[in-house]
Amino acid sequence: MHLRTLPGIVLALLVTACSGVTPPVTDASSGAATTVAASPSTPSTASVSPVAPAIWQPKPGLSWQVQYSGTLVAGTALVVDVDGHETSAATVASLKKAGKHVICYINAGGWEDWRPDKAAFPKAVIGDKLDGWPGERWLDIRAVGVLVPIMAARIDECARKGFDAVDPDNMDGWQARSGFPLTQADTLTYLAALSEVAHTRGLAIGLKNGIEVLGDAAPLVEFAVN
Repeated sequence: MHLRTLPGIVLALLVTACSGVTPPVTDASSGAATTVAASPSTPSTASVSPVAPAIWQPKPGLSWQVQYSGTLVAGTALVVDVDGHETSAATVASLKKAGKHVICYINAGGWEDWRPDKAAFPKAVIGDKLDGWPGERWLDIRAVGVLVPIMAARIDECARKGFDAVDPDNMDGWQARSGFPLTQADTLTYLAALSEVAHTRGLAIGLKNGIEVLGDAAPLVEFAVN
């Protein structure tokens, strides 16, 4: 989405095989969310397949900054989630030099009328408007064969710029009036395809919103942002 302000609480859930996590504590003044490891009594929500060594696996305790538009605000957060196309490779390199991990935001479930690849989407996969987000429409994520090559090109850009991970937005179309009869199963199928693309490029990937499917999605992702 082209314009984001941080909500009061950013929930960054780290998906790990050995323990669950508690919601992060958020400093409202800085907009940074810190993930905190769960107590030993907290059950694991899901088991996760081993992650290849080259792929970054976030750990509990990291602070997060989420900013998708505007001039990047310097902060102390150790993880920075920014727009993949609008952020330059030089900015990514600078953030990583400062000891931060950088996540590449892409709108995987929505079409935006200002993106340079907007014409690559067939009209048949462009659905209803996203409420509250001018210029955006839902995508028919059931059209995996159509959408994945477009998203792969975006993920390639993330990899070229040196990002550590991908944050695919709007994966929860089943909860909205998208114009398509989307289901949770459609989200999982689409996420699995995007996960394969990201992982083969050495990038971690997260689940954005759609927290209801996190249990089933856990083997596909390294983290979740809600």
